[in-house]
Amino acid sequence: MIINLSVHFTNKCNYKCEHCMFSCDNNVREDRNEVLNLAKEIKNFLNGYTYRLNLYGGESFLDILLIKEYINKLIDDNCIYFGIPTNGYFLDNEKLLVQIDSLFEGKNTKEKSKIIISTSEYHQKQWSEGVKNVVDNIYILSKYKNIYDLIEIQNTFTTQGLIPYGRAKELNLKCIDRRVRCDLFEYDADHLEICINQDGDISFCDFGYIIGNIRNSTIEQIVDIKNKSYKKNKNKIFKNLSDVCQKCKEGRYVCVKL
Repeated sequence: MIINLSVHFTNKCNYKCEHCMFSCDNNVREDRNEVLNLAKEIKNFLNGYTYRLNLYGGESFLDILLIKEYINKLIDDNCIYFGIPTNGYFLDNEKLLVQIDSLFEGKNTKEKSKIIISTSEYHQKQWSEGVKNVVDNIYILSKYKNIYDLIEIQNTFTTQGLIPYGRAKELNLKCIDRRVRCDLFEYDADHLEICINQDGDISFCDFGYIIGNIRNSTIEQIVDIKNKSYKKNKNKIFKNLSDVCQKCKEGRYVCVKL
């Protein structure tokens, strides 16, 4: 079984909010040990499975030492792909480029992993002239081989599968609705897609209802919930889904009004 995993990473923000990936609440102060323990617990939760990892959060690269320990726990031989969205604030900072480049030394995966620089209007408003110059001529980064090989430029507010989370606020995120439940179904039985938030809670969708926690659930239990959900809701799959989020319309989820 291959698990598509979205992990929502948070850390202490010591910078002004324009550096953060998402709208940032300066009152948020996550405990460093809790973040590192979560990475360890996720690794144990996934033991025996291969997985694709997408790592979301406030700007991950704000705390180099923390993200280094975090990705070293999760990006291992069992991780066949990783993606890390970012606003790219560091692109014109040589010191940070050197540090971030070193994080991905030897982080080879079976599939093309990437660091995604978001070009959404929301993020572009935060860019300095130096960042804009690098985005326009990404070859400038070629001397930082690890970063250069991973960099991808795209609008993460419109690309399906790269949906913001947590403190993010954006008019396009119309599927944040507690009356809507997103239940996962897949044609491939040997496939599971889950999201894990900073508390270890598990859901099938970035905005879905909590179905368990990595501290008291197993992959087998989550698969059983998935299968029961599909059987219960399969008759609704082909109905009009115009009132739910685009991700559901693509056929990866069936959203059910409670």
